[in-house]
Amino acid sequence: MGARTMQKVDVIVVGAGITGLATAYAVQKAGCSVLVLEASDRVGGRIITRERNGDRVEVGTQYLLSGYENALALVDELGMAGELVESPETVAQFIDKKGKSRLSRGETDMLKLLGVRGSAEMAKAVLQYATLGKPFHQYDITDDIPEYDNISAHDAFAGASEAFHDYFLKPVLWGRTGTVPEHLNLYHLVKTLRFQVAKLKSYGFRRGNVSLCEKLAEKVPVLLEAKASGLLTAGDRVTGVELADGRTFEAGHVILCTPADAAARLTPESFGPVKSFLTHFHHSRLALVFFYLDRPLPGTAYSFGHPNGDRTFNMSINHALGKPYLVPSGKAILSAWSAYPGAGDMLAKTDEEIAAQALKDIAIFYPGLSPDWIEHREVVRHDWGYARYEPGDYKRMIDFKAESDRPGLSYASADYNGISLESGVILGQKVAARAVQSVAELS
Repeated sequence: MGARTMQKVDVIVVGAGITGLATAYAVQKAGCSVLVLEASDRVGGRIITRERNGDRVEVGTQYLLSGYENALALVDELGMAGELVESPETVAQFIDKKGKSRLSRGETDMLKLLGVRGSAEMAKAVLQYATLGKPFHQYDITDDIPEYDNISAHDAFAGASEAFHDYFLKPVLWGRTGTVPEHLNLYHLVKTLRFQVAKLKSYGFRRGNVSLCEKLAEKVPVLLEAKASGLLTAGDRVTGVELADGRTFEAGHVILCTPADAAARLTPESFGPVKSFLTHFHHSRLALVFFYLDRPLPGTAYSFGHPNGDRTFNMSINHALGKPYLVPSGKAILSAWSAYPGAGDMLAKTDEEIAAQALKDIAIFYPGLSPDWIEHREVVRHDWGYARYEPGDYKRMIDFKAESDRPGLSYASADYNGISLESGVILGQKVAARAVQSVAELS
């Protein structure tokens, strides 16, 4: 099809993940016309809910926390508060260096696991960084704190005990960031510690987290299977979007709510520092495997392996215990989670190879686990899993936000603001306000 203008709107949002949809909704509420372009055949981005025989499982974003004020306000505005279900408090399983299962039902069990020295180190870390640490916005990257940003989590605790690293630091980062302490700045760890201390409640939606995205998609126009191939420009101003099939859409403002690699591809070469930042954005690629069993399994919802050995999948979730409201059959659905840097190598393998490695690695968490129990398995490949904040990345993020303010163009993604769903909603609403102002200035 030759290039032709199909439509003109005030604002185009590229990407129908939660950030893109929340951004578009805010634009529309402000009185501007909006269109969301999505390359895939579904909405949700990294929020993905799978359904099989009446059971549901989250294979992307796992939760919504009670501290997410902006996201919860959006949920309430959409009339979906009644769809939220609080996840039960769960027992965590840790495998020690001897391969023995150690359960943590709370602080007392964790102190036993850590020992005297490790417990003292954990208490000091919490006091120094979570309780008495420097103030910053929990869900918005706006504050430059070099002493937090310019050192890795590993180096910040280089003198800490093996128990502190193995049973506290590494599991916290596996579960929250999909990476290891060597590849994460102290800043993001401090943020994670504050999550832990706050003891926030965890929620999910009764029909799966993707239902939030689906509800938003009912409110704003979304065009699926519409892959953007480039931006239209007039001088130094962005004026629209061209699709891979040749169609063009004109707009007073364009907002890129895609992963950084897609945003880099669409960003003009003339946007030098911005394009360079997006091109070299640190992120973790993930291979996840979900095993649907023919029976329930007793035990814990979350399991963490001791980091010695050759396991790639060092964390597992039994979703029937973690989110029982999604699994009415009660049958176990086990997921195996890899982490950076080993996760990237997994994506080069076949599904069969990935699943075999995952089953081997998580067997230590579930005594007697047999391949004969598996009714179905699914490998989920997240080429863009998590943003990974290496030392110095928070400052680079702040600089990017300042430099990316271009005529007719804005960027919004949870990755630019701290990963969480709340971070994406906050940044999306800020950028939506700027887009609306930009459109008004054109008229």
